Amino acid sequence: MAFDAASLAQEKATDSGHPLSEWLKALESARASLKPTTISDEALSRFARASRTPEKFTVLARLLYGHEKSHANAGNIAGVIFLYTNDSQFSLGDWIDSIAYFHGWLAANGRKAEFLSMLEYLECSVASPEAQDGGQSLLRVVEEMLKLHGYEG
Repeated sequence: MAFDAASLAQEKATDSGHPLSEWLKALESARASLKPTTISDEALSRFARASRTPEKFTVLARLLYGHEKSHANAGNIAGVIFLYTNDSQFSLGDWIDSIAYFHGWLAANGRKAEFLSMLEYLECSVASPEAQDGGQSLLRVVEEMLKLHGYEG
């Protein structure tokens, strides 16, 4: 299955209400920058379909790109994300929202973190009693975890 940025952008624009041009730019940029051998067309499409905004998709794509550049032989980061998502009660869209929020929190606090460390922090948040009790979004759990405990990575 080839990555069809135009069709996917149309689908996302219709579903999300965000402009077609923003989705098309985000999708084309992601496919151009991410190696298909690292992030398959199928994986990139799954990430796009789960992303609620082109901005959040772009944050994820940039983090994937950074991971790819600094860990050329580090394995399948998309597979790690899918594994963590599948093992949690939260959707891939919830994870992408939380990744984007966490990335913004790090930037606002003058911090940086390895993408895999960020994912591990989110996985710990998923395992927290607050998340296990239900009734809260992953984003809310991550907000609370960062507020109460910060990030030591």
